[in-house]
Amino acid sequence: MLNNRPVQFTQKSSLLLLTLVGIFFAATLVYTVKLGETLRYPDEGEYLNLARNLAVTGHYTLNGSTPTAFRPPVYPLFLAAGIKLGASITALRIANLSTLLACMGLIYLLLRKSSSTQAGIAVLLVMSYPVLIYTASTFYPQIPSTALFLGSLALLFSSEDPKLRCYFFAGAGMSLTMLMVPSFGFALIFTAGFTALCRLHKNKLARTFLLLCGASLVLAPWTARNALVFGRFIPFSTNSGINLLLGNSENTTPNSGTTTDISHYERSAQSLPEVDANDYYTKQAIIYIKAHPLITLKRYAGKVINYFNFQNRMIIQTEQSQFRMFLMLFSYGLLLGLAILRLAMTYRHPLTLLEKYITWLYLLSVPVSAIFFTRIRFRLPMDVLLTILSASAVVIIINYVNSHTRITKKRGSHLFCRNSS
Repeated sequence: MLNNRPVQFTQKSSLLLLTLVGIFFAATLVYTVKLGETLRYPDEGEYLNLARNLAVTGHYTLNGSTPTAFRPPVYPLFLAAGIKLGASITALRIANLSTLLACMGLIYLLLRKSSSTQAGIAVLLVMSYPVLIYTASTFYPQIPSTALFLGSLALLFSSEDPKLRCYFFAGAGMSLTMLMVPSFGFALIFTAGFTALCRLHKNKLARTFLLLCGASLVLAPWTARNALVFGRFIPFSTNSGINLLLGNSENTTPNSGTTTDISHYERSAQSLPEVDANDYYTKQAIIYIKAHPLITLKRYAGKVINYFNFQNRMIIQTEQSQFRMFLMLFSYGLLLGLAILRLAMTYRHPLTLLEKYITWLYLLSVPVSAIFFTRIRFRLPMDVLLTILSASAVVIIINYVNSHTRITKKRGSHLFCRNSS
């Protein structure tokens, strides 16, 4: 059985990695500055409107007067802090991009104690996945939320026996990610279950309780605000209904996502208050699912498969190109291929606790995501975690090659000595 831990990074290797990260950031910085004030997607405008209104009026509203809960609050708060400090659109974009650097640093922190080589390779894999750069330079919450989530995982997995308070703060961090991207709600539930059932520590129930307490404490103010403003229980946002309908209506296809035509539903809901519109969309989606169970099941299977797609139909056609398609095919194919290879090596090289967590979270996120619809952008936080599994596969391959090289050299030297004698 081969050793799964190669020689740790030397000082020279660490310096090289740091240099590559510096070059990477400089190149992405140039790309981000070149984008300037341009907004590529309607969602970006919504997030910026929320942030500006927060910074100027102190109210969470899209139009400047009517309260909203259509988007979760933490990402607009992040942008509002920059606007309050006088940041331009370009400066805000750079701040967003910087969260990708934070992701790389946190991955390194997660892995360096067990294998600095794996940590370095995982960072290189993040750098070699161009869609992360594209998303980080766009006003989307996926990359900032991933940084928050990795910070929570660092509290839970950076040491073999985390202190009890780490679970409380990890729960609070995960709750913040949920208030950026609500789909992280499943990650919190999974983490709680993993802590209760799989962690090899005493006081598992106490750890799980503290995790959920930390999450509840952070969720409470937003939920209370929504109860006071709308008179409803809204823990995350009021866009779940439209997302459910986009993924479950007569014009839905496995890869249609936000391009699904639901215009006649929107016309019916345009006069309704925001919360009632959300309820209407949810009700219409459920009516469709009940009326067409076999079609829904078939489409659901298609959405599950589409989770692993390397391209999506886009609302903005100019953001699609053959070059981007092939780049995504190669980069995601490499990442997914290495992760599958790592799982195939499990018999000889058992998964670490962190690798088990990532594997099951990634796999179980697929059917959960397909309830609504599956998109590359929504998958990216899980893809960042996948770099850890992929890096582990590369480490094992390096060990295997080094081991066989040493054996070959040793045999060669024995043969040379025999011939000499």
